[in-house]
Amino acid sequence: MQDEVRHAESAAELADRDRPGDVRALLRLQLLARQSSLAVINTAVALVFAATASLHAPLELVAGWLGYIVLAQALRLALIRRWRTIHLSAGSAGAGAIIGDASLGRRLTIGSLAAGVGWGAMGWLFIGAEAVLFQVVVAFVLAGMAAGSITALPAHPPAFFAFLLPALLPTALRLLLDQGPHSDVMGLLILGFALGIGHLGLHDFRSQRASAELFLTNEGLVASLRQSEQELERRVVERTRQLQSANEQMAAEIKKRRRSEAQVRHLLHHDPLTSLPNRLVFADRLAIALRRAQREGSKVAVVLFDIDRFKSVNDSHGHLVADALLRALAGRLQSALRASDTLARLGGDEFGAVFPDLEKQADAERLAGKLLELAREPFRIEGRLVAISLSIGVSLFPAHGGEPAALMSGADLALYDAKLAGRDRYSILTAEMLHRSKAERQTERELEGAAARGELRVVYQPQFSLGRKLVVGAEALVRWAHPEKGLLAPAAFIPAAEASGLVREIDSWVLATACRRAAFWQGHGHPVRVAVNLSASAFRQPGLAPQIAAHLATAGLDPRLLEVEITESAYLDRETTSVDVQLQQIKALGVRIAIDDFGTGFASLAYLRWLPLDVIKIDRSFVAGIASSRHDEAIVASTVALATRLEKTVIAEGVETAAQLEILARLGCDEMQGYLFGRPASESSLRRRLAA
Repeated sequence: MQDEVRHAESAAELADRDRPGDVRALLRLQLLARQSSLAVINTAVALVFAATASLHAPLELVAGWLGYIVLAQALRLALIRRWRTIHLSAGSAGAGAIIGDASLGRRLTIGSLAAGVGWGAMGWLFIGAEAVLFQVVVAFVLAGMAAGSITALPAHPPAFFAFLLPALLPTALRLLLDQGPHSDVMGLLILGFALGIGHLGLHDFRSQRASAELFLTNEGLVASLRQSEQELERRVVERTRQLQSANEQMAAEIKKRRRSEAQVRHLLHHDPLTSLPNRLVFADRLAIALRRAQREGSKVAVVLFDIDRFKSVNDSHGHLVADALLRALAGRLQSALRASDTLARLGGDEFGAVFPDLEKQADAERLAGKLLELAREPFRIEGRLVAISLSIGVSLFPAHGGEPAALMSGADLALYDAKLAGRDRYSILTAEMLHRSKAERQTERELEGAAARGELRVVYQPQFSLGRKLVVGAEALVRWAHPEKGLLAPAAFIPAAEASGLVREIDSWVLATACRRAAFWQGHGHPVRVAVNLSASAFRQPGLAPQIAAHLATAGLDPRLLEVEITESAYLDRETTSVDVQLQQIKALGVRIAIDDFGTGFASLAYLRWLPLDVIKIDRSFVAGIASSRHDEAIVASTVALATRLEKTVIAEGVETAAQLEILARLGCDEMQGYLFGRPASESSLRRRLAA
């Protein structure tokens, strides 16, 4: 049954092939499928004949012949197993690979030949037996086997004749050679029988071939229809799959686009680091709160605040910790505020808040104090405790204005006041702050163009070396000859200049003037260095080093005679690494770099190792108390000792008394600056002193 199924499957595939050899291959498959039946029939007939032959022939001869017959049939069975092995191993190749096996026909022919030789040997061995009846049995069996071969073997003519000829010719030859009566006639009859059987076999082969061709044609049509049906089904399935895939892709794309749009909307209105509302949302919420307050007669507090000395967090813990701190601070403050309040990140470490629906100023003070308390509790960031404080500025509607811009400006003024007052506190906008701001705006307007109008002056304060007993340098200090207020010190106009950006113009003018004066002294035999204290903003703007190089080249000044000062607070308040880059570029020019007001800020001593410094200037606040305070003396002594170990020059500022001079000399401070050695004076006065 399994052979018939496999035969049908192979025939179905053969129907798709258009080669003449496929018909014969199909017939070979049919013959191969009959091999097990042929083996059983041959073995059964051989056993029956052997039982009869044992009565008339030697048992050894009969047993040998029977063993051969059994081995020949075993060969047939081996062919079946071989065919099945090939069929299974060629599974993916299909019936075509099996049919195309050229050895299949040879194996069928060999199996038939082996069987035919066995039956031919029977005729040769037993035809001469004395028992006439036994000879008839032999002839009958041979004739039956030969005739029976027509029903199976003609499917493959080589196998048919490989069985027929070896089975009949030995018997015919034996009879022709035998001297018995009528043996020659019997031999001829067997030859004629063989020819007749061969002719019938060929005729049967042609009939089987015609049937096979018809079968293949029908199977081809059926297979073509089946293939068309399968192809149609495949196309329907494939098209359905494509449509389903397209629908899924479209759904995924729509989902992705909606998610992207949501992200864009979120980024448009929120800070990406803290997820707080951004400046745009803050302004919108403020406008809404003000309109509602106008209708209801309530108050609104506008709050601006930032983290005190946030740069030190970046420097000490790194940007990742600083970012995590901003997120933690935002989360802590947001969770403690009212649902109606708005907390926003405006940029960097600057935050803003809108507190609507207030009844009195004390409510705003209470909320601002709450922010301070929340921020004072240390934050645990990546396993470490980070302590911070806030400076907060508050303005109120309607007391301080009715427009968002005015309230924001007022809160910013109050924030600035909180920082001036010592940080870690809040300030409510006052009339005094507004007056001070108005005065600064007026100063800014009057200061604009002062350099071009010739209103700026540079005075020089000498720097004295105790060891060399002479003036080795001078600090260039700017003054403003105001048309109405007279000569103004830097404290009266530099803050306004920094706020308006005019300080960059003043820095450039002072730097150019100082370089020209120092070059003049150098040309007249007095190579005295000149120190210029540049503003913090100068170091944040790109191109400072090229600007200094241009001034040096224009004046013809040796770079070693120029000293650029940066205040400790200016370095600490920087928001980027541009200050470091600027200092390195200036140092590469050969210009000396000094840190001014050392000890008044919160700089780490590690800065003395990182920064390309040549000079450390001790702030006048320590020098003023050095004769009366052991703490100040200890600070100065430590600074001098540290600078000496680091091979830095130390200059003490604000030396005004002999007692201060004596202590500084004893501590090893060689260079000093202050009223004891000369007040700031004009260039001509300093020139006369140098020539003296």
